[in-house]
Formats: sequence, C-alpha cells, structure tokens
Amino acid sequence: MASACRLVCDPGTIACGDGAAAVCCNAGDVCLSGACTTPGAACGGVLRCPDDQYCEATLGHCLPRVATGTCTYTPPPGTFDPSIEWAWTGDPDVVPTHNQVMMAPAIANLTDDNGDGAIDELDVPDVVFNSFSSTGVYYGDGVLRAITGDHGTRVFPTSAPTYRTMPGASVAIAELDATSPGPEILTCSQRVSGSGCCDGVVDGLLMLGADGHLIRRFPTVHCGYSAPAVADMNHDGVPEIAVRYHVVHADGTDVFSIAARDSTSPSAGGDFVTFADVDEDGELELVGGNSAWNADGSPLWERADLPDGYPAIADIDMDGKPEVVVVSGSDHALRALNGEDGTSVWGPFDVNQGHATGSPSGGGPPTIADFDGDGLPEIAAAGGYGYVVFENDGSPRWFRMTQDLSSRVTGSSVFDFDGDGAAEVVYNDELFLRVYDGSTGNIVLQQCGTTGTLWEYPLIVDVDGDEHAEIIVANNDYGGQHCMDGSAGIHGVRSIGSATANWVRTRHIWNEHTYHVTNANEDATIPMSEARNWETTGLNDFRQNVQPDGALAAPNLVIRDLALDVTMCATATRISLRVTNIGEAGAPAGIPVEIFDVDPTSATVTPIATTMTTRALLPGESEVLEVNLPSIVPMPGTTFTIWASVNAGPAMLTTLHECHTDDDTTHSDLFCPGIM
Repeated sequence: MASACRLVCDPGTIACGDGAAAVCCNAGDVCLSGACTTPGAACGGVLRCPDDQYCEATLGHCLPRVATGTCTYTPPPGTFDPSIEWAWTGDPDVVPTHNQVMMAPAIANLTDDNGDGAIDELDVPDVVFNSFSSTGVYYGDGVLRAITGDHGTRVFPTSAPTYRTMPGASVAIAELDATSPGPEILTCSQRVSGSGCCDGVVDGLLMLGADGHLIRRFPTVHCGYSAPAVADMNHDGVPEIAVRYHVVHADGTDVFSIAARDSTSPSAGGDFVTFADVDEDGELELVGGNSAWNADGSPLWERADLPDGYPAIADIDMDGKPEVVVVSGSDHALRALNGEDGTSVWGPFDVNQGHATGSPSGGGPPTIADFDGDGLPEIAAAGGYGYVVFENDGSPRWFRMTQDLSSRVTGSSVFDFDGDGAAEVVYNDELFLRVYDGSTGNIVLQQCGTTGTLWEYPLIVDVDGDEHAEIIVANNDYGGQHCMDGSAGIHGVRSIGSATANWVRTRHIWNEHTYHVTNANEDATIPMSEARNWETTGLNDFRQNVQPDGALAAPNLVIRDLALDVTMCATATRISLRVTNIGEAGAPAGIPVEIFDVDPTSATVTPIATTMTTRALLPGESEVLEVNLPSIVPMPGTTFTIWASVNAGPAMLTTLHECHTDDDTTHSDLFCPGIM
C-alpha cells in the first residue's frame, strides 16, 4: 500500500460514505448508515420518537430506524454483577442528623447539567426523597432532599429548610408550572398534631420548585403517608394532582373531593391511587382499590362491599380491556376487578399463601409484569411473611419467605435486566435487598439492606445517563437494625449498577409511586393524552421500567483503510486508519485503538502505540485517526506489517459491548517507497 487519499471536510462538518462516494455533510447533520442525516427531535428514551425513528443514545436525538436485529448484545446468563456506584449516607453540612430514608424516592431531571439552557431529558437525573432523624421520628420533622444521579451529591437544600415534610410520605415529580425552571415536586407536610407514628391530624400537600423552594401549600389536601399522583384527566393540557380521593390543580383550585373518603389520619384507605382510562371513554379516571371516579367527581363505579387497597392497572386476561388489580392489607388479599364496571374477575387470593404465623394482615402495592417470558402478565406483591408471584388467573406461581413483620405493606419493582424477555423482581424487606429470577423465584442477588419498612420500594432507572439501568434503594437503621452478619445496618440512598455494564438500557425517570411508564414523559412533562399502558407494545405492566426501543442494539467497530504516510519514510512513521461502526447502535467517544507488531515466528505481540476515538460514532459513521509510531522508522524500499485493534486487548473499554468481537483486529502490509 503506497498511499491513500481521504476526504477532508470543513470544521464542524463530517465526512460520510466510503471511497469516491464520500461527501461532506451539512453542519449539524450526522452520518447514519453511509448517508448524511438531519437529526430529529431531542429524545431520551421510550415513547419519545415517532414510530419510524429511534432514540440514539449517544446523540440524544431521534434518528431513522436502522436496527434489523442482526447486531444485538444480550448479556450472558449468570452475569448479574452488582456494584455500588455511589451511596448517600447523610449531608454533613445541612441537617446532618437527618440521614435516614424510609420511602420510595422519585427520579427526574431537575437541573441544567449540560448547559443547553433547558432542564430536560438530556440532563443527568436527580433523586428526590424525604429524610428523617436517626432518633427514628419518621412521622414528622422530615427534610426533603435532592441529590445528583451520577454522584449522589447535594442539589438541595443548601441550608435548613423552613418547611418540614412527612418523612414516610412519597414524592411525585411533574412539570406543573411552565413559568418556573424545571419540574415541580409534590410531597406531604408533617403532621400538625399527634405524637406517634399513626395518630393525630395531618397537614396538607406541598408543592416545591426544582430547587427545593416552597411554592404552595394545599392545607385541605390531607396527605399523611400518602403518595401524590399526577395526570391530565380531561386532556386540556392542565394536569391534575391526586392525593387519596382529593383532586386539585397546581394553582390550588379544587377539582373534586370525595368527602366520604376524606381522612385526616396519617394512614387511610386509598393512600395510593392512580389514573387510567379504565372505561376507555377517552378521559382518565381516578382509580382506587375499590372505586373509580370520573373527571367531574362522579362515580364510575364503587364497591362498598370490598375493602380499599392498592390498585395497579393492566390487561390481565388479555381481552383488550383493563383490569384493576388490588391488594388489600386488611384481609391480605389479591383481587382483579373489571376496569369498566368494577365487577369481580377473580379473587380474593391470600397474599401470605398460608404462611402467616401471627396476625395474617398485610400486603403491599402490587407490581405487574411478564415475569417468565410467556407473553402474559403476572402479578407480584409482598406481605409480612413472603413475596409471591401470581399467574394472570390468580393462581400462585412461586412464594419466597421474607421478613416484614412491622408495616407488612412494602412495595417492589421489576425490570428485565438482561433483556431476555423475562423480568427480574427487586424487593427490600427488613433485612435484605434481593433480586429474584422472575420465572423461578431463585435469588439472583442478596445483600444487606436494613429498613423499618413503610411503603417504600427500590426503583430501576438509568440514574446517571450512562445508558445502563441502576437500582436505587433507600435504607435506614434508626432502630439499631443490623445486617445478618452482625455488622452495622445501612442508611441513606444507594445506586447499584452492573460492574461490567451488562444491565440493559432503560428510562431516566421514575416520577411517582404509581409509576407505569406512560404516565410521564422523559422530561417529566405530563402527556395531554396518556397512552393506555395495556395497549402499548412492550408494556401492559405496572411499577416496571422499560427498555427503550432498540435497547439490545449494539455497535460493531472495525478498522479500515490502514495506510502509511509515505512522505515520512526514513525519518518517521505515521499511519492513518478509519474506525467504522458497522453495527446498529452508536458507540461513545473514547474507544481505544491499539497499534502493535506480531513476530511471525514466535507470535510475540509488541505494543507500539495507543490512541482513541474522539467523538461518538453512529451506525455507519467513521472517524479517521492518525498515529505516530515512534519505535518504527522504515527504510525506503521496504515492506513491513502493522496490526491494529479497536476496543480489544488490555485497553478495551469494558463498558462497551459489541455484537461481534471477532472483527476488531486487522493488519496491513505497508510499503515504504523511495524518496518522492
């Protein structure tokens, strides 16, 4: 190879195509599968791009689909390799005594991390939670906090806040005021009377800005340990906020309140309501454990013969219509009701499965997912004595003993970490954080995770924007709880990821306790017309996060056009090479390229130089790199062999998984001519 020519483009533009067909793209365009392409809208995950496009993770914009399913990466089985990415154990400078967490955090973007002037899905998510003192007062004097999703460092408060929250209450995040930067935060104020965990009168709902400042109090919205939920019930572009059976707008005006179901108690029936179009009339209903209410406050249906409980919505029997799946703690029962009229489908079935040794009460908010990859939804719930997964007809699939003899109402979440079509269960009882194989109930992960337990549960989110899922779990040890090995208990919030980046992609948001993917956009805006989760391809679930379209698509990097700069023969050696992504997903910048020599007799490998790519490479895109080889000065008239590898050898990027690794290395016989 004596010489090679290549297209050189103006700064700010890129070359696209191979050989004589290469062209310079317009500024702002990208090279996709060999063609200059104008990126579409900004995106950040599932349901954010048109049907004929996908969200390119390395770019943050929609692009035309290129995936054919021939270049995918599925993590190998048995490689559930958790690693703690960060742990918040308290803020030494702001109310340091409040380092205990016993509620389910909420996650969304609150700050403009990338400096583009917008707080949106392209920024790093933040984790919002209520904290309480190590003295164990989880029923008052709470401090609302936000920390960054990539490092767990403080966002707010920067000083002791003037308001106090109910530490055991949940949080919701949603864009409710377009005039203020970032989304708003909803949580419950501390009690106004009472001295114990479950007595007294509660104060109202709080709405706060993305920086933690108090915007508004809703004194008549009795909150307690409840969880706010947000949706646009009547598709008018103005979201409604529900706490129990009281619905308000962000400006404080009432929408409706069901007086007979109102309670000033810290804990009451209907603590975790949700919104769904259960009668499929085009408007959302407020759905509780034994009733559903129209947008004007009139009852769609009400089952006074059944106890209230925790609802989840899905098409359980696959007839195209939604069912309301309910766990009620008073009778430790699971039921399924028709969404349209509330009539019984099946149940009640015992959440404790006959394993109760004392009081049989209990049963936490249910989770719905395809746990075994059979294409049908299953239901899971935790009680005081175990965790149980039911088939879609209510028959038990598996039961595993756990310990939650205090609240007996903890929740759980699910996610398909390895992309094999079957979801894993993530659950934390009083002693352990566990991940179960959804199909068999076998324990995939078990590590210390102490908590006194209320209604909390772990979340699965891409919390640091690295295009891999993490588990966010809250813990506490205020009561002297300790790990089974006798070591001290755990408190605060942890982010757990895969040590080798084997967990697949997911969304950057989990915005409320009754999260179900379609209830919030990636940037925390609320859909004017919420898609029916049970009719959305890949969903029909509840409290499960989802893999974005093309989550298993992978890059495939190869080296082409390995050439010698012949003008430098006899004085120095400089080669050029083209790193090309022939896969179906983008590859980030910083992929290592190694140049080496191989002795033809002994096969000894001698490293010569290392470089790396400088920008993300979309499918079909390439970058030309030039490398000086200081240890080789070829004589004119000689031929020598150079080897090059991309993302291989000691310098390989372990977090980049390609669909093929057998084409990472190439070599070329380079000829150094006489003086030119």
